[in-house]
Amino acid sequence: MNQPLIFTPADDNLWEQYDKLAARAYGHPIGDITHLREHADLRVAVRAGRVVAGGLGLLVEQFFGGAPVPSACLGDGCVAPEERGDHLATDMTAARLHPLTERGAVISAITTSSTGYARRLGWEAPTNVLAWAVATDDLKRSFTGEDFEVEHGLTDEAEALQHQLARQWNGPMHRPAWWTRWKQEKSNLTTYRFSRPGHPISGLLSLTTARHDRHGMSLTVHDFWAADQPAAAAMLAFLGRHNTRAR
Repeated sequence: MNQPLIFTPADDNLWEQYDKLAARAYGHPIGDITHLREHADLRVAVRAGRVVAGGLGLLVEQFFGGAPVPSACLGDGCVAPEERGDHLATDMTAARLHPLTERGAVISAITTSSTGYARRLGWEAPTNVLAWAVATDDLKRSFTGEDFEVEHGLTDEAEALQHQLARQWNGPMHRPAWWTRWKQEKSNLTTYRFSRPGHPISGLLSLTTARHDRHGMSLTVHDFWAADQPAAAAMLAFLGRHNTRAR
């Protein structure tokens, strides 16, 4: 007969056990378990002293109607392969949400590739999630940067612009102070800011690149925040100038 399960917050030993379990369950190491350790709540399921499931939880505000709303953000959840099939993930999710709702969360967001599982537990995508692959030659032909200056790196002013623009949408996170460093370390982001000479920053762009096997690179945009149409056009023109390396 199986030993009973215990759901518990993780101490240092259980963090290390969960790190190893996640790598085994996902098939590769999970960097967030290291990067978010100072900020996340980790709940685990323990059977006979061994971690068999768990996941991270973060209390982060999301903007809705221009106001920051406390949100329980769940990610990096997993169940040991040998423990799957008995609805442990459902019980583990409830155990992860409970401490975040006690701290004031009124809405929950989840990061998962298992959309069917998430829907059965009550999550639903509030809007379609879209991505586009755009030829850099098309961008170069279609947009001009006018007199915008492009500078490399993130500044306090650029972060303030992101917060200001995020308020105008439903769903973006109100990024806490640790957010940028986490994303940069996780994805190796390169960030640029855009402004007219002598004017405040009006555009923020972050991207990553990956080398193709034979020649050149692919370019993926992570952040695209523009205060107005001219700034957006300048940012698209800037991306078009990568056409010599990124198709």
